[in-house]
Amino acid sequence: MSEQNGLLRQLGFWDALTIGVGTMIGAGIFLLSGVAVSVTGPAAIFSYLAAGLICVITAASTAELATGMPTSGGDYYFVSRALGPLFGAISGIGIWLSLTFAIAFYLFGLGEYLAQFTPVTPFWGALGGGLLLVALNIIGAKESGRLQVAIVLILLVILGGFSGLATFSVERQNFTPFFPFGTSPLASTTALVFVSFLGFVKIAAVAEEIKDPAKNLPRTLIGSVVLVTLLYVIIVLIIAGLFPQETIGAVRDPLTAAARSLLGPFGAGVIIFAGLLATLSSANASIFAASRINLAMARDRMVPNWLAAIHPQAPDALPRHPGHGGAHAEPSADRKSGDARQNRQRAPTVQLCGPEHRLRVPSGGPASLVPPHVPGARGALPPGVRGGSLPGHRGLLGSVCPGGLGGADPVQPWVVRRLGTQPRRD
Repeated sequence: MSEQNGLLRQLGFWDALTIGVGTMIGAGIFLLSGVAVSVTGPAAIFSYLAAGLICVITAASTAELATGMPTSGGDYYFVSRALGPLFGAISGIGIWLSLTFAIAFYLFGLGEYLAQFTPVTPFWGALGGGLLLVALNIIGAKESGRLQVAIVLILLVILGGFSGLATFSVERQNFTPFFPFGTSPLASTTALVFVSFLGFVKIAAVAEEIKDPAKNLPRTLIGSVVLVTLLYVIIVLIIAGLFPQETIGAVRDPLTAAARSLLGPFGAGVIIFAGLLATLSSANASIFAASRINLAMARDRMVPNWLAAIHPQAPDALPRHPGHGGAHAEPSADRKSGDARQNRQRAPTVQLCGPEHRLRVPSGGPASLVPPHVPGARGALPPGVRGGSLPGHRGLLGSVCPGGLGGADPVQPWVVRRLGTQPRRD
């Protein structure tokens, strides 16, 4: 096994987008939308818009960090590099535990939905679903991404069809008054529904495997929040228009009740199936992201090293480069593809060992490798890398090898966005 090899960039725009969208479409639509309307009235759309606006700003900040550091770990990696290992450890453990509990919650919901279609109990449904998703993620990120795209596409088609059909049954008088309880509940409702938007951060956790991160990370992080916000607003307006404000509080599952009133048991079954897909997509994305948090922490020796082990023949692994103590600059080629055009589009990875090395990026100019001659740094430029300019590349580069220059421990690769030519090598 390769103790700390890199990961191939196999996830495209739609794979990354559906990781965020699939995680955010869940309880926020199927359960919390009814609660929000019952305590705020039709004005609950402003709570969703406010929460969405806050998350768009947060997503923009996350995109700025993720494009500068397109590696596994997401929030953990950002915190550990900005505030140090102590806060990084607190953040990483907290994020990993939150994802673990979220996965359990999603799988329990999956089991509950499965129990309505099959004779299995919720426990065995949750256990079986969890094992299948873990097996799928072991097979590879590409396969997990394809499943995520398919699930979210079907889910959006169901919700879109329901919304279009329900529009014709909306009663306008149900929107009056629009603020039945005034504006005071808006803030508390915003806080209630805000948790529904937090799935977009999982995109940053898998940034190391997203193709063309400088382009796709901002688009998917911000785009997923915008798309889900619009969907939430539409669903809330539909629910508020279908149910009188005096009775919505007594409806436990407004989407299923609305579909049953429109299409009978068949409609209710379709919405229940949509709920099953929502829990499945959320669990899949969370398992995917949680494993990358472990990977990033293991690379930093926060948790046992074997959690960072990647089998050299795994479909997600980059080809292993010889010589852990040196520097390597090779294009990351997909071993399964012989298409030279696709290989040319892949970004090269550069691995450094020893004290920290950085790429200085002058405004409008090429990146240049800065050897560790700054105060407090030790060592020399790693063998195999020429000091000075690395034409044709820009971005960030750098890592610290705990074993020192020429140590036995490999370092994490930083992918530098490719502009044209290969880096110089001696």
